[in-house]
Amino acid sequence: MLSAVSVFDSRTANVYVENSNDLAYTPLPLRILAGVAQACQDVKAKLAAEIKSLQEQTPAVLSTPTATASSERNTENRAAYGSIP
Repeated sequence: MLSAVSVFDSRTANVYVENSNDLAYTPLPLRILAGVAQACQDVKAKLAAEIKSLQEQTPAVLSTPTATASSERNTENRAAYGSIP
């Protein structure tokens, strides 16, 4: 009998027609999951900032070493000691 009854509220009808209604129920487990996801994003941002800070403090010699001196020494060593069995 009640399934045949329809109710129309004229005072709030314009909310359904003209505006969006963002009111929704979010179960507790999903709210917890959203909080964990946000915490992960916060940790990621903090780690990225710390990495950037450490990279800026690292001398260029350590962050981009050149191998020319070492290669030249290896060539000299091979020439000097190459005949040793």
